[in-house]
Amino acid sequence: MFGAAVGWGTELRGRGMGAACRSVGMVKQAILATALVCAGASLATASDSPERAPAAARVEVHLPDAALVLASADRRLAIDFSALARPLDQASAHRSPASSNTIAAKTALAVATEQQPPPAKNPPTTDGTARATGDDAAPRGARAASSADGEAAPEDADGAALPAGGDAAPHDDGAAPAAGEGAASEVDGGAPAAGEGAAATDGDGAATDTDSAATAGDDGAASDVDGAAPDADDAAAMPSTTLPARPDAHEIVDTNAPRLLTEQEPTLKKQWEQQHGGFAGSRLAIQRRLTGFPSRLLVDRTTLPRQSRAFLKRLAEDTWNGLMALTDFESGFPVDHIRLDGAPMPPLSAHIGDYVNVTSIGLQLASIAAAWKLELIRKEDAQIEAGKILDTLGHLERHEGQFFNYYDTTSLEPTSNFVSFVDTAWLVAGLIVTRQAFPDLAGTVNQILDPIDLGFFYDRTTRHMSHGYYVAKGVLSVYTYGAFYTEARLGSLIAIGKGDAPVNHWYAMKRAFKPRCNGEDCPSTHELAYTARDGRTMRVTAFRWQGRQYVPSWGGSMFEALMPRLVLDERRYAPRSLGPNGEAHAMIQQEYARDVLGYPVWGMSPSTTPEDGRYGEYGVPVLGSHGYDPRIVTPHAAALALAVAPDDAANNLMELARRYPIYGEYGFYDAVDPRNGEVGYSLLQLDQAMLFLSVANHLTQGAVPRLFASDPYVKPALALLGEERFFE
Repeated sequence: MFGAAVGWGTELRGRGMGAACRSVGMVKQAILATALVCAGASLATASDSPERAPAAARVEVHLPDAALVLASADRRLAIDFSALARPLDQASAHRSPASSNTIAAKTALAVATEQQPPPAKNPPTTDGTARATGDDAAPRGARAASSADGEAAPEDADGAALPAGGDAAPHDDGAAPAAGEGAASEVDGGAPAAGEGAAATDGDGAATDTDSAATAGDDGAASDVDGAAPDADDAAAMPSTTLPARPDAHEIVDTNAPRLLTEQEPTLKKQWEQQHGGFAGSRLAIQRRLTGFPSRLLVDRTTLPRQSRAFLKRLAEDTWNGLMALTDFESGFPVDHIRLDGAPMPPLSAHIGDYVNVTSIGLQLASIAAAWKLELIRKEDAQIEAGKILDTLGHLERHEGQFFNYYDTTSLEPTSNFVSFVDTAWLVAGLIVTRQAFPDLAGTVNQILDPIDLGFFYDRTTRHMSHGYYVAKGVLSVYTYGAFYTEARLGSLIAIGKGDAPVNHWYAMKRAFKPRCNGEDCPSTHELAYTARDGRTMRVTAFRWQGRQYVPSWGGSMFEALMPRLVLDERRYAPRSLGPNGEAHAMIQQEYARDVLGYPVWGMSPSTTPEDGRYGEYGVPVLGSHGYDPRIVTPHAAALALAVAPDDAANNLMELARRYPIYGEYGFYDAVDPRNGEVGYSLLQLDQAMLFLSVANHLTQGAVPRLFASDPYVKPALALLGEERFFE
């Protein structure tokens, strides 16, 4: 793949490629070869003199989303691939956090004279003032958006350009997942996967450059939760549950350091692997640590109930069985994902993502409470399952009380050097639900919760929450969650209710945007304003599309709009804003799929891409200020809509199961491409947990949101929701 796309030792010249690379958004999940070409082009455009170049540079490449950084620039770049540590066909998952796939490629630059790049200025904040870095930096957060190729500087939360190099935002290839969270996906946090890989998550999920989904553009939004982004591996399915390669470590960019990217090395995991036959041989041991594993790819669709409530009960039970099965029996942690090769007959071959994002841990805890409320598990057994997770959390390495956003599920080592705001927030949400559901566990939960300070991420300059904090370098992400209507809003609410952030943080997030589109499908806008409790005027830009009014999210994905409803009844507490806004998003998702795309099913949100197994950011373009790709439908997005359009959502889930080979032993697989019916045979813990919680809340009339709203961390902030006005 390298040779075909770039050529071995190819010299890249000229300025024309730089704009082309920017136009396709290279950092957003481009293949590695394309990333190299674009990076070379950015070098080619960065110097006014073809004779000026540094003597040498080192390139560190992060495989999952093909991000790379070069420290120097010239019009000519010769790439020497002799230092490649691993064959390309062993590229790892998009959201994977572990550590050994980083490839160091030494680049020899044609040198006439040595030239050091000029020092970068401190990046501006939203109000134009210089932001301090290093020890004086303000916030720390998750899923950063960074330009890895050194071309156009990304924007800060209000659109001001952030300079590259020097004190520019560290680039984090963690997923997610983007995210929305969001996002990640994806995501400043160590594993891009799923999005991020993981996520997302993050995020969730993955943060990318200014041309991609989860960037910090003029509103600083991130997509995806976080979260949990799946695997992105091009390799053919491996036999007998072996992974093609170890997932990559979270990396930190320091353009002033000799080593541009640093990684968190899971040394204990390596030792464990050696004791179990090496990396390849240990894959079967990883599977054996799971509580269960699917025995068949698909169920007989004729056995699925035809009445909607009965179907949802069956879906909840099957999905719950999957959530329990795909957990490490010692730690109680869920693995990030499994990806099956699509073979209809056993034994099934799978890629197992043996790492976990803390968003997924939070959702697993909430799912245990929901399963008890749904009578899928006895209360005593639910407490045992939750207690196992809490015990493991209590032994994890932290940074100043904050959890890293990725951990290995076997050795329990951090596989990320990043601490993520949105992922931490969703872990806190799961812990809150747990102590309300199981008072006997409250003391243990409090021991875990008390050291967590969401104010750690608060940027007093922008009054936003930062994406996250790079622990190894000791710097904050310069990107913040500036957009209000993303999944990260839940974390802001918790931070205020908990006393970790001031109330004015809530008012500082943006509710006013301009659509970035042209043509007849572009929404019109309507400006409105209301007065907040402190007397300030809050401005809102409402979009209007085909007669429906709404406030946009970042990418137009369902989880940005509706993920907070897994634990928060926004219809009840925000009846003039978030409540009807979620309903509008669900209706437009349906109408766009039917009327614009001609799809028989709907539900767009970051998920697996069926054609290659990679995690992608999907949404309805008119619903987002930046708009994701609308191609792929994911069942978890349809399930999220049960909170706002229950009949339509239930019918849509049943139609997905009837029309496509997408329903397996553990419920729905992650995604389908309605254009050709191709299914992505992945089970992502993040997406499965969102689906399960959505169905469980529907069947129990909101059991989990009731638990959440009764917590002392949440009650003080609920009044903020009632103040919001999105509609006249």
